[in-house]
Amino acid sequence: MNKNCIMQTIEFSQPILVITGMHRSGTSLVASLLQSAGVDIGKRLMGGGETNLKGHFEDLDFVEFHESVLRSQGISTEGWTLERSIQVQEQYLDKAKSLIQGRLSQPLWGWKDPRTTLFLQFWQKLLPEATFVFVYRAPWQVIDSLYRRGDQVFKTNPNFALDLWMNYNQAIIAFYDEFPEKCVIFNSETITSKPDLLTEIIEKELKIDFRRESGSDIYEEKLFNSQISSSHRPTLVKQYFPEAFELYQELNRRAKPSEPESSSFTEKEFSEFPSYKAWVLQDWLDVQTKERELKRSQAEVERTQVQLQHTQAELELKQSQLHHTQIELELKQSQLHHTHTELERIQADLVQAHARIIAMESSKFWKLRKIWFSLKQTLGLTNSVMTTALENLK
Repeated sequence: MNKNCIMQTIEFSQPILVITGMHRSGTSLVASLLQSAGVDIGKRLMGGGETNLKGHFEDLDFVEFHESVLRSQGISTEGWTLERSIQVQEQYLDKAKSLIQGRLSQPLWGWKDPRTTLFLQFWQKLLPEATFVFVYRAPWQVIDSLYRRGDQVFKTNPNFALDLWMNYNQAIIAFYDEFPEKCVIFNSETITSKPDLLTEIIEKELKIDFRRESGSDIYEEKLFNSQISSSHRPTLVKQYFPEAFELYQELNRRAKPSEPESSSFTEKEFSEFPSYKAWVLQDWLDVQTKERELKRSQAEVERTQVQLQHTQAELELKQSQLHHTQIELELKQSQLHHTHTELERIQADLVQAHARIIAMESSKFWKLRKIWFSLKQTLGLTNSVMTTALENLK
């Protein structure tokens, strides 16, 4: 904290639950269960996504506050930092107090944000009576989840995921050891296997009375991929990152419940995991198998491309034939149009000729012409009769 920053605590009478832990550790599940048990975790919550279908259950007011402080110090707003405890500048105190004051009317409230792990000392000093619910998950499960989520920061530095897991959980252990009466720590596997234990233990350890039972139907089992735990990855972490494995054991020793169901691994239990040595040649075989499958897939793709090219050529030929047929059709249509035009012209000429004939036949000249031809025909017949009679007299 800045030396010139005077921290003033906020007095309150109702219980406050702060829910936090490393990203991808099950904090959303815990927040959803506590919300269903009657804890007001905020009105403006972060919506769901591919990795949290039913929602992240993060109070956006607190998320944006943490992001603003991180951004002001040049730190990733996701909280990707190895700083153990973030110092909050004095200019952000009024905003923090405003967030708290706006919620003091609630009988039981709290918030969830993994970034809170980096601000534990700050919130404890501001809210000395607040209680904290920490959630952790095995390092190999968190790493696997982060890799599957595809955050860009880990693509060039995959070890950074484990470094972050250690930094967050070291902060949790340090805070827990300093304020054990204000904290409970849960292994996410405990919550997924027995959701009702969450409220039971919080009521017992933190003396908080929930007003209704939590709903266990919120848990989406498919979002907690535990297959990685049955692989050689845990042994790999234990062998090459012993400090991370020891930290995981430290968390297990502080977790509730303290019985074996807390998923704390003993050496005997861990020896039952597949050893990395047993998987070295298997990985080699798997790589060759994948390469062989890839080659078959590439060959199939090439065959498909050849078929596609052949089909494309046939389609182009059909299109060319269709284009030629369309041209012929247009030519026939043009000829038909020309013939139709010529026919209309001839019909018009016939109409005009017929009109002229009718006009001529109704004229005086035409009438005299008809009389003349009729008379001429009569005279011609008379001459013929007379000629015949004279020949007979001879």
